[in-house]
Amino acid sequence: MDNFGEISLLQMELFLRVAEYHNVTQVADSMYLSQSSVTRRIQKLEETLNLTLFTRSNRGLTLTEDGRMLYQELIPAFQTVNAVLRNKQRIRDDGNCLHIAIMNVNEIYNECTPMIQRFQNQHPETAVDVNIVDLRMLREGLISGSFDCIFSFHAAVSTLTGTEIYDIKKMPSYFAVSANADAVKGNKLDYGRLHRYDLCSFLQEQQYGAHERALRLCRATGFEPRGIRYVSEGEELFDLIKNGRKYIFVVGSGFGTRFGDQIRLFPVHHAPNENHYISLAWCPSKSSNTIRDLIGSIAASQITSSEADQ
Repeated sequence: MDNFGEISLLQMELFLRVAEYHNVTQVADSMYLSQSSVTRRIQKLEETLNLTLFTRSNRGLTLTEDGRMLYQELIPAFQTVNAVLRNKQRIRDDGNCLHIAIMNVNEIYNECTPMIQRFQNQHPETAVDVNIVDLRMLREGLISGSFDCIFSFHAAVSTLTGTEIYDIKKMPSYFAVSANADAVKGNKLDYGRLHRYDLCSFLQEQQYGAHERALRLCRATGFEPRGIRYVSEGEELFDLIKNGRKYIFVVGSGFGTRFGDQIRLFPVHHAPNENHYISLAWCPSKSSNTIRDLIGSIAASQITSSEADQ
């Protein structure tokens, strides 16, 4: 254990991202690295620590118990170091760098990365720093000024004060249940059974009202969930999806992409008008005028749906 000095910040960041995404390819693409480079660095980290951090299967990478403990202990330390380094970097910047954060959700990542690339092509004189982060880091980074702007779901940032929000695209909502749930009848969902199901939501979303929105959608469809079950991380959610039969989730379409045939998605019908958008948010007091150029680039791309304009 004398080789800790060989562990780099990049290795730590790769470990944290793979732990969150469970997918080396997606992490490699987001960080402009090859898959082999990401895999090699993760393996080197395991060798240095003399620990097995992930179990590997056809469905991706899953944290071991050692990996889960390292993740929980490393997150706050990495965030602190990262914040210090970013503040130093911002001092050195000449004002011609745009710091962007994207919420670590497939739907948002897939929708927004082409927009950022288009902006870079249109403004080659502006350096762009892109970060894929969780919801808490997203909000804290925007408030502190570590990020000039963030791409997120509207509901995740609508409660922040001193921010402006540009809604990019309205997202449909789906009920997601395990493929082997007794409410799944072929290609249909037996809504009459859902009052016996618990609504499942991430614990951090409780702070931002996502569970309340999900309850409204359930009630608008004609049923009241038995209760609410909060989970703290993706690993726990995956276990519920894989093994649970009495849980329902209100999600976007990207949820099904991640979990494949283990999950079934059914559109939410008769939903009340909801602010369920992918949005760009920024703090005018802490952001540069380059944000306006980015918004102009997005608007010109005509990606905004007609629904979002209503």
